[in-house]
Amino acid sequence: MTLRSSLLLLSFLLLLSEVSAITWIGGSGSWEVAANWDTVQVPNSTDEVIIPSGKVYLNSITTVARVDFQSGYLIINSGAELQIETPNTPSSLLVGGKLIINGTLRCRHLTTIGVQPSILATNAVISISNSGLLHIHNAVDDGLHLLNSDLNNRGQLLIEDLNGRGLHLEGSSLINHELITVESIHGGEAILIDAASGFINYDDVLVNDVSFSDAVVNFGDLRNSRDFVVQNCTRRGIENNGTLRNYTYGQIHFEQINSQTALWTEAGSNTYNWGTIESVNSVNGSHSIKCAGVLYNYSNGLLDMLAGHSTGIDVSPSGEFHNYGTITIAPPGTEQRGITTFGEFVNYSSGQIIMDGTFIFSGLRNVGVFNNEGLIDIHTTGDDSFSNLGDFGNKGEINIVCDNPGISGEYFINGLSASFTNDGGTIIGRTPDNSLGAWSNNNVFINANCGLIDIEGKITSDFSGDITNDAWIISNSGTPHDIPAGDFTNNGVVEDLQGAFAGLTFTNNGLVADPLPSPLHVGDKFGNALNISASTTVTVDGSWMSQASSGATTIASYDQGDNVVSIDGNAFGLDTFFLDVSYAGCSRWIRVVAPGGVQSPLPFSAIIGNDREMQYMRAYPNPGPGLVQLSLPGSDITSDFHWTVINLQGQIVATGQWRENVSPSLDLQHLPAGTYLLQAEGSQGEHYRQQLVIQH
Repeated sequence: MTLRSSLLLLSFLLLLSEVSAITWIGGSGSWEVAANWDTVQVPNSTDEVIIPSGKVYLNSITTVARVDFQSGYLIINSGAELQIETPNTPSSLLVGGKLIINGTLRCRHLTTIGVQPSILATNAVISISNSGLLHIHNAVDDGLHLLNSDLNNRGQLLIEDLNGRGLHLEGSSLINHELITVESIHGGEAILIDAASGFINYDDVLVNDVSFSDAVVNFGDLRNSRDFVVQNCTRRGIENNGTLRNYTYGQIHFEQINSQTALWTEAGSNTYNWGTIESVNSVNGSHSIKCAGVLYNYSNGLLDMLAGHSTGIDVSPSGEFHNYGTITIAPPGTEQRGITTFGEFVNYSSGQIIMDGTFIFSGLRNVGVFNNEGLIDIHTTGDDSFSNLGDFGNKGEINIVCDNPGISGEYFINGLSASFTNDGGTIIGRTPDNSLGAWSNNNVFINANCGLIDIEGKITSDFSGDITNDAWIISNSGTPHDIPAGDFTNNGVVEDLQGAFAGLTFTNNGLVADPLPSPLHVGDKFGNALNISASTTVTVDGSWMSQASSGATTIASYDQGDNVVSIDGNAFGLDTFFLDVSYAGCSRWIRVVAPGGVQSPLPFSAIIGNDREMQYMRAYPNPGPGLVQLSLPGSDITSDFHWTVINLQGQIVATGQWRENVSPSLDLQHLPAGTYLLQAEGSQGEHYRQQLVIQH
């Protein structure tokens, strides 16, 4: 027995001698028969009723000051009503036997003596039938205290307007088949379930308007199969220290949980959800769900966070969060974070995490250990849509859409001391401005086992970050990546759609598909088509296609041994080549972009010879007045070159030579404005070309 329970009984014993009483002596009989009472009169509103044993049937509407019912039966029949108005005595109703309510029982307890519940049931059984009502109201202290007792409700249990606790289960069980309402509780918990106690709900529970304390506190076993509503509370909605089970048809609904957490699971607790847990319309709360214990959201389970708390889900260092079902976080206004985890979070293959809203700091922030095998979908505004400061492993799919990337624009951050491994998973990042920074790596990032990373925006590597690609990367960045030399190693395949990798210094043991040189014409045949390592295990199919399908039209032929591509006539007007690429047991179609598209054959193609392997040189300024500086692939000119300039009519309009080890340049200022082709042939068999545009 707890200290609180001991005080209750002590208060009762001290005051018992001061209260006049009417005692039941009738065995089994009717309340309304005067001969069944020791005073030979029916109790009235000023009497205390004592029922030591027997079976008492109430068939009328009556009011008494107090009832002490320690054994036997008290049966309130349908249509009957017992009103207990207690001005200043211990508990209005002491129950030690079996109380059956088919009619109405109302208790109004105004005691100022000690810590007194309106009803104290000890080793008792209370049954409320489908026509029954138990109403406890206007008490200055607690409502209903069950001590080693059982309550079965098939009618209505209403507890309201209390300055203490509403419902307290101590070593007891409560089964609800109909409706329990606990509201306007100002001084204690609406429902307190102690250890070794159980609360089972098969229908409706409403907890409303609770201040100064958490609304529902569970140390025992709380099970819900239908509707459990907690609303208008200034502190926690449900604090689980024991076991909480929300079954398939169960719905736990939080609303207006202001300034505190809707569902708090303490360390050592277990929470299991097969149904729906939702939090809506709350402001200034700390979390929708705080997990310091173990929480399982199973495959049919839905956690729906629409509240606008500072964080949708927060996992403490001691917490474990296992998601097989669906989590949606879509705050109506601004929320600081969607999910923050300092403990362990596992999103299994059937799990879905969907975040859509404005998050000030991050949609998902991991400081602990996070393993994803399912789907994570983050649609947000603001920076840091995804932030990893711990250990993150991805075997599933992560989609990030950042509508308003802000100043820094980094929607994916892998922080200092963090480790991220994309182990066969897929990561897709989208932003409306792909010229901004999007992907920031500050420590270890590994892409392996056929994993795919598809991002828009610039990759930044700071603080000696280490990026290793042993799978597939699609890069769509309008500005060059900011990756220092030595911070990136490519063993796999990089699909570089805008050339953001082209000027970087990195270790390439695989394939980097940069954009092709421009202009590109039907009939061109040129070498160094792809940035591919000679020792790579990446293989590229010899037919480049018009679409990502083996049944599409072949638009170019490729020789991987010589790294030479020949542009087919079917490529005319197209700006993208699709390549069937294989690496490490995986095959994927990748794109190689031809900026400006493939143009018609040059009119002087017969002069330059389409059968030669051609490479492109750089010319600048181009367009320009005709004074041209040239840069050939490679660092130095190691042979003599003969060059020729041809106009669009196929006429040779200028020729000359460059000597070995001399920086090549041309003075073509004397030529009329127009478009020309520069072709250069080296003494060691090199062939180069570049289109020139002269403007005066």
